[in-house]
Amino acid sequence: MACRQRDGRREYARSWCGVGEQLQRFRGQLGRLQRGRRRLLQHHGGAWLTKSYDWGNNNAWETDFKSSDLGGNDANYADNVDFAYFSGHGNTAGFYLGTTHADWQVAASDLRLGDKDLDYLAISSCLTMNYNSGQVFSKWGWPVFKGLHMICGMDTVEADTPSIGSTSPTT
Repeated sequence: MACRQRDGRREYARSWCGVGEQLQRFRGQLGRLQRGRRRLLQHHGGAWLTKSYDWGNNNAWETDFKSSDLGGNDANYADNVDFAYFSGHGNTAGFYLGTTHADWQVAASDLRLGDKDLDYLAISSCLTMNYNSGQVFSKWGWPVFKGLHMICGMDTVEADTPSIGSTSPTT
C-alpha cells in the first residue's frame, strides 16, 4: 500500500474496545480480535513507521473518528494518520466505542475522511460494510471519502476465531 506522505512520515493508529461501559458483557469475546489487530500491524510493521496512538476501551472515543466539521476531533486523531484500524463491536448502523464520552457510536454520517491525511481505514466489526442490496455504497461513499482511498470492513458477522488477522486459516 502506498500512502501520501504529506508530512514525510507514514503513521498508523489503532483504536479498540472490549471492556468499556457499554461493552462490559462482551469482555471475553474480543480477546481474539485484539490478537488480529496485533497481527495486522506486525505484518505491516516494516511499512508503517510511526505509531501515533493506541487507544483502547474508555480511551477510544467517537470524537476521534467524527469529522471536525461535525463537532469531532478527527483532524487530530483518525484523519491525522495514514492508516487507522478499529477493532470492536459494530452493526449496519456503524461501530461502537467503549465509552459515552460524547456518543458511543460512529456512524458513516459522522465521517469525512482523508481531507487531512487518512488513506486507509480498517474496521474489524460485524456488519459495518454490509452490502444490503447496494446501500453500503450510498452509506459509506460520498461524503465519507474526502481523500480516503479505501475502507475495509465486514459484510457479515465476524467470526471469533484464533486465525483472525492471520494469513493462514489454521494459525
